[in-house]
This record gives sequence, structure tokens and C-alpha cells, in this order.
Amino acid sequence: LLTTPLESLHTRARTLTEHLQSLDGIAAAETIRSNGFLGGGSLPAQQLTTWCTTMVPRHLSLEAFSHRLRTGSPAVVGRIQDGKFLLDHRTVFPRQDRQLADRIDSVISPDSE
Repeated sequence: LLTTPLESLHTRARTLTEHLQSLDGIAAAETIRSNGFLGGGSLPAQQLTTWCTTMVPRHLSLEAFSHRLRTGSPAVVGRIQDGKFLLDHRTVFPRQDRQLADRIDSVISPDSE
């Protein structure tokens, strides 16, 4: 995932954003360029450019939305930043894109409560 080309990440982020923009349960969605961090160990502050999809659920708080994604199956982990839920596509394998979209759909579904 660290070596995924930026253009590929951008294309995948735009595809998910377009899907989310068509859903009644999502108030706003956009594709943004961002920076991620490689994590602990020998590179705790090493930044890496990435593409993300941001979303704002229409009928759930960001905290409830995030909690439902994290605790469901499959678990989806993102972060809340600037009043939006942010999902970094560098942390998702391309083969998981459809499953990710389906998971978000299920979380915002009125039947998910």
C-alpha cells in the first residue's frame, strides 16, 4: 500500500466519493489530497501524500457513524477531522473498495439501527 501510485489512489477516492454523493444518507462527500504518517518504529514522523474521501452522514453524528463503521464487520477505521469523517485510500486494498462502499451503505441505512 505504501507504493500505490497517487493517481490510482485519486481514481479510487473519486469513485467512492461519487458513489457517496448519490446516497440520501450522506449529506456531503468530497475527494481531498492529504498526508498520512507511516507510524511508529523508525519512521514515526515520516509523511506520505495520499488521497482521501471525506463524508458527513446526514442522520448520524460523526461519532456514531465512526463507531458503527469501526465496530461492524468488516471494521472500517477512519478519522474525524474538520467536521468530517475522513478515509485514507492508502489504507485500503483495491480489492476491498466495493466491500467498503457496501459497508458505508449499510451503516447509513435506516434499518441499521
